[in-house]
Amino acid sequence: MKAKLMIGLVMGLMTMIGIIACVNTISMEDETEINVEGNDGKNITFQITALEQISVDAATRAEVPISELCTNINLALYQGNSRVQKIDQDADDNHFGTISARLPYGNYTLVCLAHSSEGNATTTNLEKITFPSSYITDTFLYCADIEVSEDSETIQHISLRRVVAKFELDITDNIPEEVTQLQIKYYGGSSSLNARTGAGMTHSNQHEEFENLSHNDESIFGVYSFLFEEEGNFKFTIVAYDEEGEEVFSRVFENVPMKRNNITRYRGKLFGKGVNGTITADSTWTHTNHNF
Repeated sequence: MKAKLMIGLVMGLMTMIGIIACVNTISMEDETEINVEGNDGKNITFQITALEQISVDAATRAEVPISELCTNINLALYQGNSRVQKIDQDADDNHFGTISARLPYGNYTLVCLAHSSEGNATTTNLEKITFPSSYITDTFLYCADIEVSEDSETIQHISLRRVVAKFELDITDNIPEEVTQLQIKYYGGSSSLNARTGAGMTHSNQHEEFENLSHNDESIFGVYSFLFEEEGNFKFTIVAYDEEGEEVFSRVFENVPMKRNNITRYRGKLFGKGVNGTITADSTWTHTNHNF
């Protein structure tokens, strides 16, 4: 009886050991497979070769090194609507404009931004990219769907295109001595960007302040915005303040025509009377000039 009991105990123990061994084997195989999949990828280097400054009618094109126009680069990769990789650079980096990453095999949406904001863009949502303090500078974009596979090139060259419109206020008369700050308020564009389309996302009341004004020379002030379409009309309000923060002068420009990759320049005597003017263009930015 004892012999039979011992045999049963031994058999039961062997069965339990077998079960534990099977469980451990399955767990180790799963872990091994996960590790293999994690290493199944490729080192890719994205080289920003140039920034394309394409005029609105695409009649002309010029390319310049990125370091001449921008101080920040933000590169992000997405799968679906989820960001899976983010790499930031600034102009102090030794390899500014060359970005390397190890990517698992698969399909991605690649977004690369070049700008000069005081910090990195927030790229969590590729359809609503924002910038520090909603401050928009000259901004360039590349967005494309890519596949990473064994056959992918290890070095991929990308060229960014400008996605902002710019307004310039060219004041030809002297700014009064009591004016210590000039503010440009504007409505009609966006301070956030949809990287898929290169268009603005939300209607924004934007503004920018300018100090350390020159009171004896002609002065030019510029502001940027993202448009919802290739063209749009803006409202600009120019406000002058004294050192106490009191408003001493204001002027409004209605229905100002704006175009992507275009500078709309208003030139004239801001604190006096002006006249209507002309329209001209050049080969990098296109310019629309108005005398007032």
